[in-house]
Amino acid sequence: MSRNALDNSAVKYLENDESDPSNKILDYNSTEVENKVRLEETLRQNDWKINYGTGIELARYTTSTFQKLANEVTLNYSSDINVFKYGVFGQVSKGLLRERLELSFGLRLDGNDFNDHMANPINQFSPRLSGSYAISNSLSFNFNTGIYYQMPAYTTLGYRDDMGQLVNTDVTYIRATHFVAGFEYRTSKNARFTIEGFYKIYDHYPMDLLDSISLANKGSDFGVIGNAPVTSTNQGRSYGFEFFFQQKLWNNFYGLLSYTFVRSEFQDIRNTYVPSSWDYRHMLSVTGGKIFKRGWEVGAKFRYNSGSPYTPYDVEASSLKSNYDVLQAGIPDETRLNTERIEPFYQLDMRVDKKYNFKNWTLDLYLDVQNITNNITNEQPYFSVERDANGLPIVNPDTPDYYIPRYIDNTAGTIIPGIGIVVEF
Repeated sequence: MSRNALDNSAVKYLENDESDPSNKILDYNSTEVENKVRLEETLRQNDWKINYGTGIELARYTTSTFQKLANEVTLNYSSDINVFKYGVFGQVSKGLLRERLELSFGLRLDGNDFNDHMANPINQFSPRLSGSYAISNSLSFNFNTGIYYQMPAYTTLGYRDDMGQLVNTDVTYIRATHFVAGFEYRTSKNARFTIEGFYKIYDHYPMDLLDSISLANKGSDFGVIGNAPVTSTNQGRSYGFEFFFQQKLWNNFYGLLSYTFVRSEFQDIRNTYVPSSWDYRHMLSVTGGKIFKRGWEVGAKFRYNSGSPYTPYDVEASSLKSNYDVLQAGIPDETRLNTERIEPFYQLDMRVDKKYNFKNWTLDLYLDVQNITNNITNEQPYFSVERDANGLPIVNPDTPDYYIPRYIDNTAGTIIPGIGIVVEF
């Protein structure tokens, strides 16, 4: 049994001037409370391993939302919904061919009472199959496939129109179909190599009807995501491969290396696949260290990715006075969705530990320096407008309905040193 609760609130005034109530452009409050009960049992009979169970959940979502958007659109509603969720699951595993082949088959059925489609668990039938075949004592072939479902966000379920009516009453679960296969090789020196390819298909993803952008392309932005009319028609896909190396402690050395190549794409309003906000392409992570005598240890971690995509601003819409006075920020140009990409990112972290072992406890003192090379990455610049000596926006003399646009550099990266003390009993 478990219970979790989340409370969110955000308030924003134009130019941060709270003296005039009409300056308020955002006043958002929400709560999410979930009460869960889960029953599960694992049995072993002969060479069979059987796991099965069920779970129920009662969730409550409340919100009071006031938000001014572009093009003189205003959200102003309150919502209070209860969602009853239920599900059953099971899995069986068995070794075959003298334990060289391990097979596992499972399934899930999930549902909730928000609408008739999601209430029927058959619509969320989720089979999964995985296996591992030992080609030799050190080399094996692994694979898994399955269908997975995720309920839309509470912000989507609880969205209401000006009449106080729920809008997204016909949404469905988001479906993901996974295919993964690869090889694993283990050495006699506590090392492990794996290489896997994957292909994932996403269906019934919510598409925002206000700006015609998939919610999958809004996850990296700050703000409230999903409080809009949507349709569960968007599709996406991701594919690539991952190489992984792990060296467990050997001759006082240890290390991890992971490289992933991934393409992540979702459809735009024209049903054309474009890079999603998570399309990093190349991701590399290297961690290693050595344990010395007298309790000294040195470790390092290096991270790299080739830069995430972003959508350029619609300069005309962004600099329109009626829009900028409300948003104070740029408006993405959905016709050029994620056509630009920020600079590649890398960071090197270092840590030195000194441990003192006593009779019943251990003292660990460490120095940690993040981004020790002080690498600075240029990200998407901020959109702003030119201002006069009093800080007021300057109107474009050629087009009086617009301000004069300007960009502000947006950089990330700084050295962060830290000193720590760990006491273990």
